Amino acid sequence: MEQTVYFRALNVDPKPEGASNSSSGANAPKSAPSGREKLFAFAAVLVPTLLGCVAIVAVLVHQERLVRDRETGQWKFQKPPIYLEERRADFTGHKYLFDEYLGWRNIPSWSSETRGRPLTINSKGLRDREYTYERVTGKKRILVLGDSFTWGYGVGDRAIYTEVVERMLAEEGKDWEIINTGVSGYGTDQEYLFLMKEGLKYKPDVVMLALYLFNDPDNNCAAIQYHLGKPVFADTNLTTLIPPVLRPREPVKYIEEMNPAHITLALVDAIEKTCLENDIRFMVMMFGMYGARPNPEWINMWNTVRNGLAQRSARYPLFDLDAAFEGGNYPFIKLIENNDDGHWNAYGHEVVAKLLHRFLRLHEKPIFEGVGAE
Repeated sequence: MEQTVYFRALNVDPKPEGASNSSSGANAPKSAPSGREKLFAFAAVLVPTLLGCVAIVAVLVHQERLVRDRETGQWKFQKPPIYLEERRADFTGHKYLFDEYLGWRNIPSWSSETRGRPLTINSKGLRDREYTYERVTGKKRILVLGDSFTWGYGVGDRAIYTEVVERMLAEEGKDWEIINTGVSGYGTDQEYLFLMKEGLKYKPDVVMLALYLFNDPDNNCAAIQYHLGKPVFADTNLTTLIPPVLRPREPVKYIEEMNPAHITLALVDAIEKTCLENDIRFMVMMFGMYGARPNPEWINMWNTVRNGLAQRSARYPLFDLDAAFEGGNYPFIKLIENNDDGHWNAYGHEVVAKLLHRFLRLHEKPIFEGVGAE
């Protein structure tokens, strides 16, 4: 029976029996590699591998696919961020980050200029100084929800009314933190969603909703705002939320069957309910009609919202900023002078801070103890 013989191909060449081995050892088995040779071979594989891994990690971090979680400190993978610009970004300097829940949000740890003035976003995406989620013992905390007026459209960081009123209170020995969570372009619906997703983490004593009557009700019925997709509730029960689309192409802008005033009041009620469930006081600052010249249809809508809020004022403090403007004889044109888009200038923010400061001091007890304002 034929026998099969296996050989180590790299070590020995099979030779017929009796063949000469006189070839000066050329085909003799190689000696085992030394320890140094093994070490060099290992390093030759390991070093390029490590350098490759470092390069991959560096690219992932640069592309913001690999980020450190702000809360846990752990590294995590995420989808690459998508940055958005408003239509006049070359002039305003305003850019945002696409958010699949909110539509857009501020870019964390970002700085730029708004009309030549400092624009700084902190690490948590707020146009404010750094705040921890955890409370500081002895400090009272007011969290402000709002749109571009609260965000400070066109003014520098320190000129925003939330910053000014915080300094005014500090000068009186009042240790209050006024946290500005405003985002340009937000409707009340996005502010409500932000409160649920992020705002409650700050454990505020008080949440103040800065309600811009001029366009917030319309925004709350829109799936597209400023050419950007946004979330929108499809009913006043707030049970159906239509998520935002990154690049909306549909020509339909509004949910036609929705009543802007009714959905706005429903959203205000939802924010109030959320605050009550979390032992947080709630208040509203409404504005936007002072100096405006709307058509009659808009006036009816505004009056519906105003009257609805007035009926609720027994439940929470309601600050009518428009009435305060009028009572103080502040010319509307001076509040927005040199701003062609109707936003307050630095003087306007200073006036708002002065009037809000007075309201907070007069209603300090109901604001912090949950008793309705007079």
